[in-house]
Amino acid sequence: MGEPQIARSLCWEPTGVIGHMTRDSVLLQRLPIDAVSITAVDLWLPDLPRNRDLGLTVAVIDANGETLEMTEAYGGQETRTGWVRYLLDAPLPGDPRNCALMLRYTGAARLAVGMGPRVPDPRFAAKGDGFDNDMVLALRVWKAVAGASLPDEPLVLHSPLGDGRHARFLSAGELPRPELFAKPASATDYVTADYRENEDAILVHPSRSGPVCAVLRDVGCPG
Repeated sequence: MGEPQIARSLCWEPTGVIGHMTRDSVLLQRLPIDAVSITAVDLWLPDLPRNRDLGLTVAVIDANGETLEMTEAYGGQETRTGWVRYLLDAPLPGDPRNCALMLRYTGAARLAVGMGPRVPDPRFAAKGDGFDNDMVLALRVWKAVAGASLPDEPLVLHSPLGDGRHARFLSAGELPRPELFAKPASATDYVTADYRENEDAILVHPSRSGPVCAVLRDVGCPG
């Protein structure tokens, strides 16, 4: 089976505090992790228009000053507000080095940006016009190895019943926790079914004596 190839390396959950970016503003968020293998970043953008043209550029800046622009997943399509995923073309290679996240906004209206917790080290507070507190951006940083891939969106999108045009990825974290359903009667080795938060994955550990099954209960399905 092996370990999952995707891991959530940093998670700052939204706290309910909202910052605002105005036209032609830049926001810099230093990250307490190195840049190697970063492949995606989720931002909490709580007030997005539908069918939008955001005018928001998101990029990773490494310690050498190299800027690597990210692409919004499903950019320009109808999405709900909340977590929005930005992707690099490939996981970042090279040696471990410091990095930061840069947001550049050129839209006409103010852009609401979700803030995360306060930090004791001011070096990691979000810096930009109108952002003068000790809080970080609400974000999730994902790392992967070469050849691994991430779903384009971090959360399932709720669409009208029976409307398959807007079907999207449903993350393991949005599902009920797995329950062990069946295992070989003769199994005496380690057997389990569990949810791994950092990898956002469900793990079913098998037995040398035969297959192991897990079940996800109370998952709502249309129809």
